[in-house]
Amino acid sequence: MRQFPFSFLEQPDAAPAGGWPDQSISTWTSTEGTAWLTEGTSLFNSSNTVSYGTPTYIATPAVGSCCFWAGGTLAPDGNIYVLGHLEDTMLVINTNTDVISTIAFPASIGANPSAHGGAYSAITNSLYFCTQYGIVFYNLTTATWSTAYAYPRSGVAQGFMLGPSWDGTKIYYHGFFSVREIMYFDTTTSTNVATGATYAGDRLGGGLSHNNKFFMGGGGGSTNLMTYDIATNTATGITGGTTIGADEYRNVVQHPNGYMYSMPGYGATAIKKIDPVTLTMTDDASTTSTGNWNSYRVGGDGKIYCVGASTILGIYDTVNQSMSTTTISGKYEGMSVGANGDIYCIPWASGTSIMKIPVVNGSVITPTNPTPYNGWTGRLQPT
Repeated sequence: MRQFPFSFLEQPDAAPAGGWPDQSISTWTSTEGTAWLTEGTSLFNSSNTVSYGTPTYIATPAVGSCCFWAGGTLAPDGNIYVLGHLEDTMLVINTNTDVISTIAFPASIGANPSAHGGAYSAITNSLYFCTQYGIVFYNLTTATWSTAYAYPRSGVAQGFMLGPSWDGTKIYYHGFFSVREIMYFDTTTSTNVATGATYAGDRLGGGLSHNNKFFMGGGGGSTNLMTYDIATNTATGITGGTTIGADEYRNVVQHPNGYMYSMPGYGATAIKKIDPVTLTMTDDASTTSTGNWNSYRVGGDGKIYCVGASTILGIYDTVNQSMSTTTISGKYEGMSVGANGDIYCIPWASGTSIMKIPVVNGSVITPTNPTPYNGWTGRLQPT
């Protein structure tokens, strides 16, 4: 029986032979959750040969003055897809060639989708988005848009995407502003379902943990982070370490070391570390930077890369518990790792191009892991 390096994980009854767990399996268990951590730890760590270079910039199509696109979802075709917030297009980044294109959002649905993040399902080969009109999906096999499926609660002006859970047929999201509730879209019946699990304060970005719980950052009125337990259908606030002020921690990311992390902004300085099993949160380190980070991704070197509403790129080393920063051009609302390990940052504000943080040494592709994007799509990735 394989021995796992994570003391807080129960050893599964039957571990996979190796490699990323199959994202197209309808239902995951702790076996797949642990396999994701094991493969991630073997590939994305500070002792491997992968390193990143100086950010470069890729021109985007003509846009308005603000609030272009938000999110970034990698699909197995090697493209990153981002539906517009105030742009009536879906941005497409070919991460093998860096060619940029767009796909028009259907005028029959409406203008200004107001999307916040997206989710890819390997089961349906489709991309799912929360828009101001409801859930909309784009089928990559047929290259067609769906109609808009109305939210299950009236008054949902915007939704924030969370993504698929261990049950990959359900795409979870949460309401924003007036309706503060966890909901999901059932891909087998094309219906929206309200779970009844409500919470206080606005919630923003988040993601799934290795043990099938969603964790979310906070927005206005939120002085904690939050977890949603799918098994018990309960939303619970999480505090720990230094006191959290409103709107200071906007996202949460699962790291292959088993812990989840939230990066500071808007006055906060502590990096938050969460054990998703015990639901305890501590200050892992602190930084003097005021990066106002909204979006995070784990790179091929095991470090967490952060961008947001400032011209500061943050790079957090979970091993050395240290944050380094560098000045960048533009402001970004979303990140995604490309098929070859490069990190792409999604433009939000006027004058901002797509920013690419390139792999310059080593490779995240190995003979035993020819498709690393399998670990970066679907479950266990933030939106």
